[in-house]
Amino acid sequence: MRIISLLTLNYDEPKKAKAVFYALKPDNVLTKKNMVIKDSLEGSGVKIVIEIKDDIEIIGTLYSTLNEILAHTKSIENLLKKIK
Repeated sequence: MRIISLLTLNYDEPKKAKAVFYALKPDNVLTKKNMVIKDSLEGSGVKIVIEIKDDIEIIGTLYSTLNEILAHTKSIENLLKKIK
Protein backbone atom coordinates (compact mmCIF):
# COMPACT_ATOMS: atom_id res chain seq x y z
CA MET A 1 0.00 0.00 0.00
CA ARG A 2 1.10 3.56 -0.70
CA ILE A 3 -0.37 6.90 0.30
CA ILE A 4 0.60 10.37 -0.88
CA SER A 5 -0.44 13.59 0.84
CA LEU A 6 0.00 17.17 -0.40
CA LEU A 7 0.08 19.99 2.14
CA THR A 8 0.02 23.54 0.76
CA LEU A 9 0.73 26.53 3.01
CA ASN A 10 -0.08 29.92 1.50
CA TYR A 11 1.08 33.27 2.89
CA ASP A 12 0.48 36.91 2.04
CA GLU A 13 4.19 37.57 1.48
CA PRO A 14 6.93 35.48 -0.14
CA LYS A 15 9.30 36.27 2.76
CA LYS A 16 6.92 34.56 5.23
CA ALA A 17 6.75 31.49 3.03
CA LYS A 18 10.54 31.48 2.80
CA ALA A 19 10.91 31.72 6.59
CA VAL A 20 8.51 28.82 7.16
CA PHE A 21 10.12 26.75 4.41
CA TYR A 22 13.64 27.05 5.84
CA ALA A 23 12.50 26.63 9.44
CA LEU A 24 10.78 23.33 8.58
CA LYS A 25 13.67 22.06 6.47
CA PRO A 26 15.60 20.25 9.26
CA ASP A 27 12.46 18.33 10.30
CA ASN A 28 11.88 17.09 6.78
CA VAL A 29 15.37 15.63 6.30
CA LEU A 30 15.29 12.69 8.70
CA THR A 31 12.31 10.43 8.08
CA LYS A 32 11.23 6.87 8.69
CA LYS A 33 12.50 4.14 6.39
CA ASN A 34 9.37 3.94 4.24
CA MET A 35 8.68 7.68 4.11
CA VAL A 36 9.74 10.39 1.69
CA ILE A 37 9.08 14.09 2.28
CA LYS A 38 9.63 16.53 -0.57
CA ASP A 39 9.14 20.23 -0.05
CA SER A 40 9.27 23.22 -2.33
CA LEU A 41 9.05 26.97 -2.06
CA GLU A 42 6.76 28.45 -4.71
CA GLY A 43 6.33 32.21 -4.50
CA SER A 44 4.16 32.89 -1.45
CA GLY A 45 3.57 29.23 -0.76
CA VAL A 46 5.21 26.14 0.65
CA LYS A 47 4.28 22.73 -0.75
CA ILE A 48 5.04 19.56 1.16
CA VAL A 49 4.47 16.12 -0.35
CA ILE A 50 4.57 13.14 1.98
CA GLU A 51 4.76 9.64 0.55
CA ILE A 52 4.54 6.58 2.77
CA LYS A 53 4.60 2.99 1.56
CA ASP A 54 4.72 -0.49 2.98
CA ASP A 55 3.87 0.65 6.51
CA ILE A 56 1.48 -1.43 8.57
CA GLU A 57 0.18 1.68 10.36
CA ILE A 58 0.22 3.92 7.28
CA ILE A 59 -2.71 6.15 8.29
CA GLY A 60 -1.39 6.64 11.83
CA THR A 61 2.07 7.47 10.48
CA LEU A 62 0.64 10.01 8.04
CA TYR A 63 -1.54 11.57 10.73
CA SER A 64 1.39 11.90 13.14
CA THR A 65 3.64 13.39 10.46
CA LEU A 66 1.04 15.95 9.31
CA ASN A 67 0.23 16.84 12.92
CA GLU A 68 3.91 17.44 13.68
CA ILE A 69 4.45 19.59 10.56
CA LEU A 70 1.34 21.67 11.31
CA ALA A 71 2.33 22.14 14.97
CA HIS A 72 5.79 23.33 13.95
CA THR A 73 4.27 25.60 11.31
CA LYS A 74 1.96 27.18 13.89
CA SER A 75 4.91 27.83 16.21
CA ILE A 76 6.88 29.44 13.39
CA GLU A 77 3.92 31.62 12.41
CA ASN A 78 3.45 32.76 16.03
CA LEU A 79 7.13 33.65 16.22
CA LEU A 80 6.94 35.62 12.98
CA LYS A 81 3.99 37.63 14.37
CA LYS A 82 5.98 38.51 17.49
CA ILE A 83 9.08 39.70 15.65
CA LYS A 84 7.14 41.72 13.08
